[in-house]
Amino acid sequence: MAIDYRWSVSLNLYDEISYNKRNIIGYDEREPVYLTDFINADKNPILGNVITSYAVGKTAEGKYLTADLAEQGNIVVAGGVGSGKNTFLNSFITSIICRFKPVEARIMIIGEVSETTNWMNYQGIPHLLLPVIDNSELTLAALRMLLNWVMCDRRVLLNGTFDHNSIIKRFDYDIFSPSIDSISEYNSLIRNKFDEDHKLPYIYVIISDFDKLVSEQNYKEITIILQQLLKLSKAYGIHFVIGTERPSHEIYTFCMDNDISTKISFKVEDKLNSIAVLGTQGAEDLLGKGDMLYLSGTTDMLYRVQAPYVSSSAISAIVQTISYMKEKHEI
Repeated sequence: MAIDYRWSVSLNLYDEISYNKRNIIGYDEREPVYLTDFINADKNPILGNVITSYAVGKTAEGKYLTADLAEQGNIVVAGGVGSGKNTFLNSFITSIICRFKPVEARIMIIGEVSETTNWMNYQGIPHLLLPVIDNSELTLAALRMLLNWVMCDRRVLLNGTFDHNSIIKRFDYDIFSPSIDSISEYNSLIRNKFDEDHKLPYIYVIISDFDKLVSEQNYKEITIILQQLLKLSKAYGIHFVIGTERPSHEIYTFCMDNDISTKISFKVEDKLNSIAVLGTQGAEDLLGKGDMLYLSGTTDMLYRVQAPYVSSSAISAIVQTISYMKEKHEI
């Protein structure tokens, strides 16, 4: 039995019901929600200055919902063409590059160019860890590089993962101790000792269509490396936002699911895809264009949310501004 979101004939009436032992908040009337609502709300940004925060959307009760990846770790975002999935990924990327410098946040974008989304629009911004990646061979190479780079970076000294005495000689810092267990603590500690270039940036890996970029030849290798990175992500300040059109168990494996606590589903093809992501059906009956179900990794509440929208022209303007600032050495 599919979830029926039209619980009342009154378009303005919000309600809450229990379904499969989970509380679901739903609504019938949708209002447009823009990313600027989060960033420029009365000059008091809802997102704040927390690097790991992101805009989720607007709930049925009219609440602007934000979340913190430092608590959640990683996100899977499912949805078909026209569902709003790629628009959500664009708003995520834009909210990062608008608010923070490259020394604070770096981004890796993995996505094929489609008729509706051109990820190459971000090419050249200083936040990119690598040029935009658009095929499976480069995806495998990039994930390998990221794993190797992380294991040789200063962030391996966090969380007491390695023997400090044996590895600290590779770095010119004497501030590491087992008590430093996060990038935020590390950056706070070095703030008065070094310039900002010594900060450890958070790393965001955005994969637009995981199922399309994984071919039969390299599927196993990519999933193995990805699982290793997913396990390191929360402790090392590396966060994955993995999009997929077909969240079947063949693509979205059980091992990956264990390391991805936050689930977002826009309109999907059928109830099996909805169950694969959320653990319950219902996403197959969503309306599209940003209508989504959101399951946070910190609560069992399943929200129906309207995702924030950012236009392609706004993205182009932002990218041009950031590129200009880069040329002028302002960032």
